[in-house]
Order: sequence, then C-alpha cells, then structure tokens
Amino acid sequence: MRHTILKSAALVAAIASLAGSAGASEALAPAAPAPPAPADPHAHAAQPAGAADTAQVATLGVLRRARQTSDAVPDAVRSHIAQAMGPDVGANPDLARRALRTSLGEDLYVVPGRGWVCLASSGGAAGCTPTDQIDQGYAVTLQRIPSGVRLGGLVPDGVSTVTIRGGAGETATATAEGNAWRADVAFDPASVAWTRAGDRAEVSVPVSVPPPEPTADAG
Repeated sequence: MRHTILKSAALVAAIASLAGSAGASEALAPAAPAPPAPADPHAHAAQPAGAADTAQVATLGVLRRARQTSDAVPDAVRSHIAQAMGPDVGANPDLARRALRTSLGEDLYVVPGRGWVCLASSGGAAGCTPTDQIDQGYAVTLQRIPSGVRLGGLVPDGVSTVTIRGGAGETATATAEGNAWRADVAFDPASVAWTRAGDRAEVSVPVSVPPPEPTADAG
C-alpha cells in the first residue's frame, strides 16, 4: 500500500507564514490534562499519549464514548501511524475511535496525540492538527486524486455539514459524522466552511492544493 502523509491546513498555514481501552464494555479512561501543542510536531520526541486530554474530550464527542470493537485500528493503518507520525505528535492508535465509513469503504479514525489530534484513513493517508485549532477550522487535509481533489478533516461538536467552495463559485457539501468528514470534488477548492449549531457566525478557512503534475509529452 502506498502511504501518503497529508499536512493539515494548520500545518500548511504555519509553513506558509514562515511557511478506554479496546472493549466496548470498558469505561472511557479519565482524560489527561491538556498539554500545550508543540509549535513543530517534529521538534521533539514524545511518548504516545496515554489518554485523550481534557481539551480533546471537550471538543470531540467521538472521544467521549467508550471504545468499541469497530474502533480497532487495522495493522496497516497502525503501521502507517507509527511510520508517518511516529512519536513526534504522540498519536496513539490504541485510543482511536472510528468516525465514519465512506461510500467507497474507507474508514476514518480519530486518533488523539499529545496536544494534537490526527485523522487517519484506511486508505493510507493521515493529517494532524493542534487540538486548539480544530475549533478554528484548520483541521483540513487535501490530496489530488485522478477525478479532482479529496478533502477531509475534523470538526468540533455541533457541526453537521461542511461546505467546500471553489474559486469560480463551485460548491459541494459533506456530512460530518463522528467529528470527521470526507469529500471528493472535481474542482480546486478555495475554502472550507461550517457553522456550529447555535452559532450565527460561519467558520471559514482558505485552502489550496498543489497544481496538477504536468503530463508527459507523448511526442
């Protein structure tokens, strides 16, 4: 399987500016105090998080429920998390919750880390965002696919629909489930937006994807 690491919108923005337990019957482990998110996930080595912290549990309802059998992360995804994210962000697949299964059979897992939360896919892609930036809308990943662009991300409790807008006025929507969402669009996205239940203000962040790779000259 080809594994791809997708930078979250939070990491892309930063780069641009400078540039419990596996059983369903067991209770959810107590939340750990929220550590400060490191400015750079690769600036230090950290042990895997022992529990979702208080900020993660408060933001993401999917982490407040007890783990179930379906939350078990497959070995291939577990290996990808270990290799791609390693100990740097403290992502711990033993704390993961399966957020949703897409129409294409892809499973998305919400994986707590040490001050970070990652969204890992059974398709081999993942992105991580500092916990405190999920509320700000920056937990977005983008990937070019043959049909256009594949997007996904994390949203806080109270968000049910995510809107993707293109620079030429195109729009598409995705349904959030388990604090996660996924969408494939045939245009280049310019922004991702959502409104939390009970709020009037829309949260909107700009996004961009790399230009398509040039096609080899057949001649």
